[in-house]
Amino acid sequence: MGRTPSTGWPTRIAGVLLVLGAAAALGATAVWTVGRDEQGVVLRFGKVARIVPSGIHLTLPWPAETLLRVSTSEVRQVS
Repeated sequence: MGRTPSTGWPTRIAGVLLVLGAAAALGATAVWTVGRDEQGVVLRFGKVARIVPSGIHLTLPWPAETLLRVSTSEVRQVS
């Protein structure tokens, strides 16, 4: 019986690096900072999920959730 040739360590390392890179990219889109004069609006698939105060917050990775920052100290007028 013949042995099945292995793919070798370079292919395995490349696969591991690809998976780690994808996980890091998704993790980077899940951490948000909202400033002192802002509030955050968390959108889940485009609909408002919750309002968050200033500080560091975690959300689901993009594209499931995104965060919009809204300035609460700015006064806007319509003329």
